[in-house]
Amino acid sequence: MRAVVSGASGFLGVHLIDELLRRGWTIFGVIRPNSPNASRLPEHENFHAIELDIADISQISGIVRYCDGFFHLAWEGIRGAARNDQEIQRKNLMNSISALKTAAKINCEFFVTSGSQAELGTNSAIGSESATCAPTCEYGKAKAKFLEFSQDFSSENGIRLIWARIFSLYGEFDFDGSLINVALRKMMNNEPVPLSPCTQMWNFMNVCDAAEAIVEIAVRGFHGIVNIADITSNPLRDYIIKMRTILNSESELKFGEIPFPSTGAVELKPDTSLMQRYFTPKILFEEGISLLLKGLTK
Repeated sequence: MRAVVSGASGFLGVHLIDELLRRGWTIFGVIRPNSPNASRLPEHENFHAIELDIADISQISGIVRYCDGFFHLAWEGIRGAARNDQEIQRKNLMNSISALKTAAKINCEFFVTSGSQAELGTNSAIGSESATCAPTCEYGKAKAKFLEFSQDFSSENGIRLIWARIFSLYGEFDFDGSLINVALRKMMNNEPVPLSPCTQMWNFMNVCDAAEAIVEIAVRGFHGIVNIADITSNPLRDYIIKMRTILNSESELKFGEIPFPSTGAVELKPDTSLMQRYFTPKILFEEGISLLLKGLTK
């Protein structure tokens, strides 16, 4: 089996490639020229790195003649002010459309891409794959537009679409400024941890489980939208308290020091019953945090 993976050196991309190689696939990983994260990529006889700006993704058709699948993970501006930058998100949409058209051109049987709870907006707490998209930020709006385009294009061109709607992942290579990474580092030094009230329901899934879930769902013939998340959701403060307990930290957890945004707290309580027909997460939160700590202390 052969696949193209865009965003190959990203947080999810690296783990997805590891899972595909474990299964014996040949992978063509697309990374930006001079990527600072290239060292994350494996040295493996079945892995081939292609340095290519995502805006030029159509050039893949001149490099790879045929692949079974295309995993499109490249997407800029998913954090901070860039989430509401219309131009950044417009480019993401155009590049993603080009990736899907390229997948069809090289005769891919399926196309996998990463959705987000952001496309649901205020409906993210509903948790169902059938929830109506109601995005409130430009990032979510661009994702929702790409979902609509992908559904129409894949149906018209006979390519199987897997829209992996991802909620909240953690693990090795995650963004340094993520809540988990910031909190863990402070706890390791017994420093106070400023937090929001953390009363909202939340869901954390280990990135290794997410990678395996996505591949398993893709190879078993699924098509459509599927939530990629852990099977249990809890109040966010419960996860924070568990982290402090694992570390045996003396950090003060300053719940409520950071106010919720004026738009209110986002809640994540996804329905994972569809995903569980194909995959059940294996890594408990406590185990995942312990594994992550080993990397943070190196």
